[in-house]
Amino acid sequence: MKSQPTVLFVRSPSQDRAAISMLRDSDLTVHEFDGVRDLECALGDYDTDCVVTNCEVENPDGTQYLGG
Repeated sequence: MKSQPTVLFVRSPSQDRAAISMLRDSDLTVHEFDGVRDLECALGDYDTDCVVTNCEVENPDGTQYLGG
């Protein structure tokens, strides 16, 4: 049985450390990744409760939105 929830966090270039610090201060296990591809490779390695990402996603019309 896990002792605490596990969060996989995908960092973005503009990501500050505050969100990661807040999660760790809440007694969560946090594993950080530099991108979605790294995350995909690691999904099977952890018993994960939550994935956090802040990725810019491009729409077909050329606009972008933040996916989470």
